[in-house]
Amino acid sequence: MLSVIRFSMRNTVAIFMIVALLVAGGFYAINGMKMEKYPDVDIPYLHMRIIYPGASPEQVMNDIGEPLEQELANVKGKINMYTGANPNVFWSTLQFGMSVDMDDAEQLMRDAVAKVELPDSAGEPLFQKERMDPEVYQLAVYGGTQLQVQQYVDETLRPAIRSVPGIEEINIRGEADRKLYIRLRPEALLENRLSYDQVKQLIAANNLSIPIGDLDTADQTLPIRAGKTFKSADDVKNTPLLAQVAASNARTAGLPQVKC
Repeated sequence: MLSVIRFSMRNTVAIFMIVALLVAGGFYAINGMKMEKYPDVDIPYLHMRIIYPGASPEQVMNDIGEPLEQELANVKGKINMYTGANPNVFWSTLQFGMSVDMDDAEQLMRDAVAKVELPDSAGEPLFQKERMDPEVYQLAVYGGTQLQVQQYVDETLRPAIRSVPGIEEINIRGEADRKLYIRLRPEALLENRLSYDQVKQLIAANNLSIPIGDLDTADQTLPIRAGKTFKSADDVKNTPLLAQVAASNARTAGLPQVKC
């Protein structure tokens, strides 16, 4: 021990250089080290939920749960399946093997869900991968009118963010819901022998999209839907209304004024 102390006192310059080299090497190693909060691994759980407004848990399982369970049970690579229902929502979790690529697993789950005809009032299925600590980023957009900002977010910003690898879900807040008001002309309704309820039913029937089958490709199964939905006020204004009594084709006979 004394010999080490004597050597250090006689060779202070060499000891200083050795310490400096160790410190510099430490800083270099830190800068070159890959910093991660968690290891880059896929957790083999995939979650899915479907909103079904106004439905009890029993109705959710009868209308959505049982048909989906039959399709999800055949998903390739699945180890376990957990399903359940709460008021207004159905949820399901699939467990896969550690060797399964979760992006491929999500596509298989989407294809299975697409084969099931969901109730008209049910929402779109929402898929989410399991994460140790999911990151959440927020940004605000302002400028111009509310309509201009909303159009920019829907047509430009949302598709751009969606194209970034790793983005699973985008939630937009502050959007203004556009409403369409229709004023009926009593004399036109009487002339075409239409009632208020008939007009309401005919408009709803022309704003309907229903699944009619699947298109099988080499990589996936795509659902095919028939019908159409309104995209603008002109679509509503030009909707043909067929009077049941007079059997005459009146083009929005009772809907001369459509306002957004």
